[in-house]
Amino acid sequence: MDEYRDLEVLTEKIRSTFSTNDQHDYEKKQKIFSDDTEQRLEKIAERINRENRINASINGSEPQVHLEQCSECGCTGGIVSIIHSKEVCSSKRNENYYRYNDQEDVMVCDACRKLEKISVTKIECSKCGIERKIISFL
Repeated sequence: MDEYRDLEVLTEKIRSTFSTNDQHDYEKKQKIFSDDTEQRLEKIAERINRENRINASINGSEPQVHLEQCSECGCTGGIVSIIHSKEVCSSKRNENYYRYNDQEDVMVCDACRKLEKISVTKIECSKCGIERKIISFL
């Protein structure tokens, strides 16, 4: 009878060990899954916030520049809005830029949603294609 009792105790120990190991494995997998889900939700929330900032920006002001007269063809200077040309815009259309989230030096294209710095923007003459000298950014 003692052998039977020992076998029963041994069987119970094995079951408890397996169930404990299974529980630890399950908890590890759940932790990994919940961390991964949390990261994905954070990315989705950031995308939504970015899109909301872009939509609010498009309702705002367009960045403008004060240009000198073209040195090549004599095209008059003045104040113009900055456009995202169809050669570089992924939408393949000439689109407007808008100030992004009321920041001074960042603008966003209303079609492709690309962010760019205003201060490094180059403006070309619409007649001859030569780069125009910028007096100031407005």
